Amino acid sequence: MPPSPSTKKALLAFGAALRKRRRDLMISQTELGKRVGVSSKTLCNVEMGVNWLSLPVYVAICRELKTIKPPLL
Repeated sequence: MPPSPSTKKALLAFGAALRKRRRDLMISQTELGKRVGVSSKTLCNVEMGVNWLSLPVYVAICRELKTIKPPLL
């Protein structure tokens, strides 16, 4: 089943925020993936609004991107 319009909007917003923060810190998708244990393809899909992250990976990404609290929820 495809995501609802509101879910798709949330996926896209989350992906854009993740991509911006990662780029601001000049970290490649490949490097971030290695640091948190996922593939660059997975990160690409998240940034494009195709997939969500699991909570443990989300928390690991927040740490790597130096966020004080998980602002991307």
